[in-house]
Amino acid sequence: MTILYSCIARGTTILVEVSKSYEHNFQQVVGSMMQNLASHDNYKSVYTSSDYLFHVVIKDRICYMCATTVDFRKQTAYSFIMEIMTKVANCSLAQRVHHAGEMELDRDFSSVLGQEMDHFSNLKGGGNDKIAVLQDQVDEVKDIMTQNIDKVLSRGEKLDDLLVKTEDLEASARTFQKTAAKVSNKFWWQNTRMKILLLVVVFVIILVVVLIGLHLGGVI
Repeated sequence: MTILYSCIARGTTILVEVSKSYEHNFQQVVGSMMQNLASHDNYKSVYTSSDYLFHVVIKDRICYMCATTVDFRKQTAYSFIMEIMTKVANCSLAQRVHHAGEMELDRDFSSVLGQEMDHFSNLKGGGNDKIAVLQDQVDEVKDIMTQNIDKVLSRGEKLDDLLVKTEDLEASARTFQKTAAKVSNKFWWQNTRMKILLLVVVFVIILVVVLIGLHLGGVI
């Protein structure tokens, strides 16, 4: 029933982190997770790894994460993250988090992070009683619904883009058909004129041959 690890990151860059356990290499697990989380924004979720839960909130491209034992209340874990976000927003780190380098905030904020980890780990109700479990399940369903709505909206935007592209393709297809029809008509008329011209030439040749024959026969 403890917060064992916590960090603040931007993309794959860890800005500050605190670990309360020396038995587990949370840094390695978190490093792999950050590779997948780097493209997310305005995101909230829980990941399971071995015997631990990783609670994640991403706001304005800044990732706030804590790792807890599986019997730690999700609501308490998120309350801890919200408190950390508030403290960051109300101090000089509010702007620095957007451009600071690897572990650059460790000296200024690791002690605050550690104190809050201890504080929320010792809160009453951090355990897994029935009411707490029910509340966590309700919160989890709400989170899933929110994420699904975000995905639907995201797909809706992509669908709008697809519809625009489809309309453009249809317009291009109609233009191509009109152009093809004009070209086809042009070639048809050229072909017809060539045939008529050929028939006229053949007729003239036949007429000349007939006239020559009649002339030689004394008819004309």
